[in-house]
Amino acid sequence: MSCRRIALVSVAVAVFCWLPVSTLAQQEVLNGEWRVERIEPRQASSNGWPDEPFLAHLRFRFEGNRLTVDTPLPGPSPTHEVVIDRTQSPHTIDFIRRSDQGDVLHTTKAIFEFKDDALRLCMPVDSATPRPVEFKAADDGKVILLVLKRAAENDSRRAQPSQESKRPITP
Repeated sequence: MSCRRIALVSVAVAVFCWLPVSTLAQQEVLNGEWRVERIEPRQASSNGWPDEPFLAHLRFRFEGNRLTVDTPLPGPSPTHEVVIDRTQSPHTIDFIRRSDQGDVLHTTKAIFEFKDDALRLCMPVDSATPRPVEFKAADDGKVILLVLKRAAENDSRRAQPSQESKRPITP
């Protein structure tokens, strides 16, 4: 094995060992497909976010440090890099959207927690709004609270979107 390979393996092991075990476990717990159970504020469509019938067909698919958001809209599903920090209270999660060339297009800075059997995400609707500090939707609609539940294997709601849910999304 060359010195360069040994150095790369050493760096990889050091980085892996540096990551808190809870962060690795948390990413594993996130793995899988999640559906939207609830969104707050309920009048989300007035702030530019899609309405609840559309959201019912979204699927958030976590795989390692990647999130893919499956939508009923035509075209490729958006993919985000996921960065978790459990040393913060509340725990933080960043969703980083990159161009095909790898440049950062935008970063959504959110907070998350597991409560009962649900994943709660509180996030701004745009990257200009700062990270929320509590699990509460903003009255002005700039911060939303998503409650996600793990999708059942036979959950087919995404496969048959309503006509109303086919409207374009405006960020």
